Amino acid sequence: MKTIVSGTALQSIAKRPRTITTESYMKDAFANYAGYLNELNEKRERVVKASRDITINSKKVIFQVHRISRDNKEEVLKKAEADLEAVKDQYISRLVKELQGTDFWKLRRAYSPGVQEYVEAATFCKFCRTGTLLDLEELNAGLLPLSDPAIEPLQINVFDYLLGLADLTGELMRLAIGRISDGELEFAEKICRFSRDIYRELTLVVPLMDNNSDMKTKMDTMLQSVLKIENGLFATHLPLVSLSTSSLQTCVFVHEPYGHFCVKLLPSYQQLRPKENGPNSLEETFVQVLQGSECIWALLGSCFGILEVESKLGNT
Repeated sequence: MKTIVSGTALQSIAKRPRTITTESYMKDAFANYAGYLNELNEKRERVVKASRDITINSKKVIFQVHRISRDNKEEVLKKAEADLEAVKDQYISRLVKELQGTDFWKLRRAYSPGVQEYVEAATFCKFCRTGTLLDLEELNAGLLPLSDPAIEPLQINVFDYLLGLADLTGELMRLAIGRISDGELEFAEKICRFSRDIYRELTLVVPLMDNNSDMKTKMDTMLQSVLKIENGLFATHLPLVSLSTSSLQTCVFVHEPYGHFCVKLLPSYQQLRPKENGPNSLEETFVQVLQGSECIWALLGSCFGILEVESKLGNT
């Protein structure tokens, strides 16, 4: 005898929820995993917020330092250093509290932007105060009082330090351009040498970094910043000479510590040749000429120093 089951009955059987019997210890284990992940996600959100606050307030310190000039240096730096200390006490301390005693490396990408900005602000202040680099050991020593001595302290790792240092050159470039426009060439040249040193040393370190995609991008930006500083300083050493002449074969005699030269002005280009009975020519000399209707404007410069006009117009 066959039993006939209606379609409605089959649907009700299919919709009946299935239950899986598990051991109690397995339930407890996965409940612990879920609790750990929930706690980690909540902590990540708090860390991101703390990192954002560090970034915002560190930028304010950098903006304060950019107000520096030869007349207000001490006043500006005192204010910037006080603001930087406040960033450490109010915001870095909050980050330390969240991360201390945990596997903070798991949350590195959450707090790294803020730490990099703090490194940038701290090193910027240090350079403007002493003209030297704030190293990682000194930076971490300042964070030790924020940590519980009984627990492993949170320390800025070398990757975040180098990334922050790479960003520093951008601020140095802006500072140098401002100093050049204000006529503080000695300070600008000091910034230029410091920026070159950072870039040169980082070119040796970056190939040793495992995950250096961010640093590679920053290295390109660093190079552009260094070049802008150099170009700004170079432009201050290029004398602008007005040559009123009816002949396109007029010569200007120039000199600098490495030799004497005669620049022969031609319609579309220039030829640089050593002056007779003079020392050997430089390896490189930058010459640019813009020709007008009655005069020729010449920009005379050298990679080795300032070229000065030695004598007035003469014929070849």
